Amino acid sequence: MRTKLFGVVSIYGVLIALAVLCAVILCQREGRRRGLPEDIGLDMALWAVPLGVVCARLYYVIFRWDYYAQNPVSILYFWQGGLAIYGGVIGGALGLYLLSRRRRISCLTLFDMAAPLDPGAGHRPLGQSFQWRGIRIPGAVGLLAVFPRGGSGGRRMAPGNVLL
Repeated sequence: MRTKLFGVVSIYGVLIALAVLCAVILCQREGRRRGLPEDIGLDMALWAVPLGVVCARLYYVIFRWDYYAQNPVSILYFWQGGLAIYGGVIGGALGLYLLSRRRRISCLTLFDMAAPLDPGAGHRPLGQSFQWRGIRIPGAVGLLAVFPRGGSGGRRMAPGNVLL
């Protein structure tokens, strides 16, 4: 069940968009501090985000090829779910590498600017709560999550999805 804002827009999607916007602003500031071109934060997002989404989908499809081989057109249905964070990180890194070659900026400088900006880390627990993937409750080991509808077999999990 995905919670919708005004019945139309996914709250989880809004949170991801806000995270990307915050990352762009922070990269702009860091780029200015380092003496890089003024639009470097926006360029980083325009290269890393699309490649991240495409690679996240490809990574997901590769590891579920038995299904997608039978339903190849469903590979395109990324809005139905099926993005893998590992592929997203690989794609984002590839995008930053390509941007560094194009703009003649050190690849390590762009990676260094992007390293603290995991856009998912801050909003993930809130977004998952909106989707009813987990309900956060205080527990003996800090903040725990209970997945009542089979998401994790009813097991308790700590932040970072470490099974307790």
